[in-house]
Amino acid sequence: MLHEEVTHERDKETDMDKVYAELREKGFSFEEMAEGNLEQMISWKLSPVLAPEEFARHYLERGFALARDAEASEFDISSGSAYNRFMAFGTRRIQMEHFAGHYPEIVRRPNEFRRFEPLRSLPTLVLPALFRAALAVSPGRRARPSDGHDIAHLTHGLSRCDLVSADAGMTQLIRDFRLAQLAAKFFLIANLIASPWPSKSGLPSNTKTVGGRPNQEARPD
Repeated sequence: MLHEEVTHERDKETDMDKVYAELREKGFSFEEMAEGNLEQMISWKLSPVLAPEEFARHYLERGFALARDAEASEFDISSGSAYNRFMAFGTRRIQMEHFAGHYPEIVRRPNEFRRFEPLRSLPTLVLPALFRAALAVSPGRRARPSDGHDIAHLTHGLSRCDLVSADAGMTQLIRDFRLAQLAAKFFLIANLIASPWPSKSGLPSNTKTVGGRPNQEARPD
């Protein structure tokens, strides 16, 4: 089951090559792509509140697809199946209903909530938008099967952790587009291991560590 999920996520990344090529051809800047990505992230995450009728229609369509799939074959719960897609929509609906129950004002003023700056600054929304934009504007950069997992890992790491590991490609991306601006300083993991620890308690709380090639040093300009 885990193997199927990993394979499904990797297969989705192969489709991104065409998307990146189209965006480059249209000449969008990094900032324009990042803003567009953020808008799409917000629309997708909050669609039960921001576009309830459209969300209900898609949810119903996925319910019908699940019913057809159940009638035509053995019940499939693998990644990418009708069941999995239906449950993902259901989970998002329940989460937003719970959220709206605590903050009913967002249902009455959805457009204002969409422009709410604290919402638009959430790392779980902003960082994936920035990473995808950075990948799209990097000339010759092809989509890799691991991109989705790397972005999810770095979204959590850069927003919550003191030490973060990444491969050389993502390390360079972080440097080039300054995607770790909250970090006072960050090092390659290999260089960090070779250096003495500053204290028994470890690194200062504002230090980020990003892994990559041992002969590279990554630090904000």
